[in-house]
Amino acid sequence: FGQIDAELALRQADLEVLLTRVGVQQRALSAYWRWVAAGQQLAVYENLLAIALKREEGLEREVKSGRRAAIFITENRQNITRRQTLATASRRDFRIAANQLAFFLRGNDGNPVEPTRQRLPAEPQIDGLPPVPPSTSLDVPALLERRPELQILRTGAERAKQKLALSQNELAPKLDLNFEVAEGFGAIGEGGASRDGTDVVLGVTFSVPLERRQARGKISQARAELESLRQEQRRLADQVEIELRNILLELDIALELKALADQDVELSEAMRQAEIRRFEQGASDFFLVNIREETAADARVRYYEALQRTRVARANYDAATVNLARLRIDSEG
Repeated sequence: FGQIDAELALRQADLEVLLTRVGVQQRALSAYWRWVAAGQQLAVYENLLAIALKREEGLEREVKSGRRAAIFITENRQNITRRQTLATASRRDFRIAANQLAFFLRGNDGNPVEPTRQRLPAEPQIDGLPPVPPSTSLDVPALLERRPELQILRTGAERAKQKLALSQNELAPKLDLNFEVAEGFGAIGEGGASRDGTDVVLGVTFSVPLERRQARGKISQARAELESLRQEQRRLADQVEIELRNILLELDIALELKALADQDVELSEAMRQAEIRRFEQGASDFFLVNIREETAADARVRYYEALQRTRVARANYDAATVNLARLRIDSEG
């Protein structure tokens, strides 16, 4: 019993380590993509601010030459202030995201390392996800078999069965068989030989335990523990299945919203460029140009928010299906 229970306990410990590693990697991926999205959003707002600052130089020249009224400079400075506010708030969000990621990003000395903007991935690297099977094609029983939580409960149930068998064994009668062989060797002592040749002693001891109350209590306790583990296993299996289907639903919706956000970016950018051309030709005004620019920037910010949701949903899916390859977890270590 001791050997089997120790082996099962070791298996449980390994599964708990795996469960912790999956959870840490899932949170690390979520923190990483929040940082990436925050960095891209900061770049959008800084670019929006740079456009307003550059425009102010041109407006000052046009006002001095009399081509435009001074009110245009006032309006542009108002835009600059608003865009500086957006850039400052976005810079704060990026620093917060970097601090959260630093908890998972460690140097060789084990201390947190705050990632810099230079470590942000390029635009082509952050798009595109591998295909995910539809919910109708999921092999739910096979996925449940891989979940460490359920394996821990199953291992715990095996340990409870071993305890139950051990407790039941304590109620059984005890039969001991003794077999002894004695044979003299060496010189005969002063008392003379008391026995000659080889002596064989055979004994049988049969005993019935009288204190049975404690053993029965152990049996009841082991049975209750086993039943509790079985019920917990069923509850957790149902919960995991619902969680997996919800994660798939969230991933599907996130991908759909990302596609819509991508279309919104294209349309907003086309409208912005068209409005700038009209403004340069004198067919539009400064107010509409600013509106188109900020609308295009907001669309791009929403796109990165949608991108973050798809990446986080994919990380949740990989963790739920215990996809160690996608999570970059070495199953051997």
